[in-house]
Amino acid sequence: MQKEWVKSGEVRARFGWSRATLDRHVIAGKFPRPVKWGGRNYWVRSEVLDWEAEHLRPATPGPEGK
Repeated sequence: MQKEWVKSGEVRARFGWSRATLDRHVIAGKFPRPVKWGGRNYWVRSEVLDWEAEHLRPATPGPEGK
């Protein structure tokens, strides 16, 4: 199975982060590390989606969670 790659701009747009914020999260170990390829950063799509599911889930159930 081939990995799907996500560029920095797509990651930033998905989470509404600036480049500096994305860099801070990576440096702090709070977000997956990118792979440098041709001087650019790429993330494995499944790692980004897994991180999102783990860290951005709702803190409390919504109305449908009653």
